[in-house]
Amino acid sequence: MKRIIAFFMSVYITVASFFSGLFGVRKPAPDDPPAPEIAVEAPSAVDPSKGQVFVYRENRLAEGVTPTADGQLLCAWSFLKKIHTKKSDDGGQTWTKYRVAAAAEGLNCTNASFFTFEGRLFLAYRATGETEDGFYSSLRVSVSEKNGNSWDDHSIIIENTESSGAFRGVWEPWLGEIDGKLVCLFSNDSSSVTTKQNIEMMTWDGERWGDRRVISNGEAHQSRDGMPAWCALQGGGYACVIESTKYKDAGHPFAVQLLTSSDGRSWSEPKDIYIPAVNGALAAAPQIAQLADGRLVVTFQTDEDDPGENEVSKLIYTSKTETANLLHALFSAPTPIFTDKTFAYSTWGRLYTDGKTLYYAAGTPLGATCNHFN
Repeated sequence: MKRIIAFFMSVYITVASFFSGLFGVRKPAPDDPPAPEIAVEAPSAVDPSKGQVFVYRENRLAEGVTPTADGQLLCAWSFLKKIHTKKSDDGGQTWTKYRVAAAAEGLNCTNASFFTFEGRLFLAYRATGETEDGFYSSLRVSVSEKNGNSWDDHSIIIENTESSGAFRGVWEPWLGEIDGKLVCLFSNDSSSVTTKQNIEMMTWDGERWGDRRVISNGEAHQSRDGMPAWCALQGGGYACVIESTKYKDAGHPFAVQLLTSSDGRSWSEPKDIYIPAVNGALAAAPQIAQLADGRLVVTFQTDEDDPGENEVSKLIYTSKTETANLLHALFSAPTPIFTDKTFAYSTWGRLYTDGKTLYYAAGTPLGATCNHFN
């Protein structure tokens, strides 16, 4: 439990906002603007209740399950400051012996994300810890030439050092491809950059990471914009979801927002797509994927059914006809991803797809757990 709390603190929010978000938020003042209501619709169903659930590790820090090019499943989890992976060729029923995919001496490695690019499997992660110079954070990449059967160090995307105990820096990398190049979106709350938190991106040019740019400015939004997850869209362009603290004074510590881009370089302002209706409730840690029929699926964790208590994973989705203009799209009402009462909570999820099937992995009372469904 201590490890989970430390992970929560170091990745998502500062110590002060952690206790505020977990145990409650201040009551809205009379002049606080209310969080807007969001219209919903009922497109053709994405139904997690019909999925297949398996537990792949008795560890609550799930780092995701993704299909690989050789037709197997690859899972990851954080343990003893390292990121481990293993594979399954029978849909998650049995697994190979684990392999260490990422490790850095003296640092805690976690926040893994997978992406296949030019026939190779990449794994981005954060490596953080106290050093002689202060609190150090970095985003790094491992690569596999063999579909996750072995791993090598690839590169360091970005590094930052703060004063000791500051817990500020770079977090939450998510890889993708834009114009034939490997791109990483990430969160940055370095004290030299912002008083809030930005969503930023950097591009791999074949030799080094560069062309750093801000795609969502936290100071402009008065928000700790964080937890970016993004995907390319079938009709062209890109979609990204983030968690926002814009409505914390209106009673919602986190809400889910959507950004879009036609070229991957210039991005829209964030649009609200999910704000819990219950005062004091949050919606955080979003993920996004598009199915082959065009439906866009967004997942997140929320305590809206019992504010301040256990958070559970839910999803919302658009109809297949609306992704051409996502900023005007309506999403469905939320649906729980794990429907069995055994799963009292399910947090820090990762969402991947092969186009047909969705693979959502999260930490649950049983350990790192995946539901795959369509």
